[in-house]
Amino acid sequence: ISDRYLFSSLVYQGLLGHSDYVVKLNSYFSLPKHIFFIDTPPEICQQRVKSRLQFEIFDNLEFQQKIRERYIQILQKTEQIGVTVHKIDGTKNKEIVSSEIWMHLTNSPILNM
Repeated sequence: ISDRYLFSSLVYQGLLGHSDYVVKLNSYFSLPKHIFFIDTPPEICQQRVKSRLQFEIFDNLEFQQKIRERYIQILQKTEQIGVTVHKIDGTKNKEIVSSEIWMHLTNSPILNM
């Protein structure tokens, strides 16, 4: 289980214009069987970011919108090649989000081998 993987590299590096290079660098690594995408509208992310003491260069609303759009595009293509994408509603509180993830993990025949 990893919280960041090929897909975050494709999203962020792709937005900076290096997507072909990132795909090539990662072409020898296998894809995961399952991806959990915690989909949170950028406007909600902005509200949450305001509670932090430190900001990152990727925290502005316009960039967050581009990031979300790119994740959605990449994950749609990923589903077409057989990877299971579990879309989790990120507007819910963290207890509900984690319980939905655990529900998928405990109910998946592939993950219960």
